[in-house]
Amino acid sequence: MSARDNAKKVGPNVAITENEAAAFDTLSQLGMTIEFQLVPDSKSYSWENAKMNFIS
Repeated sequence: MSARDNAKKVGPNVAITENEAAAFDTLSQLGMTIEFQLVPDSKSYSWENAKMNFIS
């Protein structure tokens, strides 16, 4: 989920589009936990935290 046209950066090496954000919202509303983590040794962050960066 690297930088590309029409994608907004929401975390380290993660950029998402409006459609992807809507899909993450739907999955979250269905009770799924969504986390982003580049590699096992790096800190993960939730969709809820990433969403704050997408909205702002």
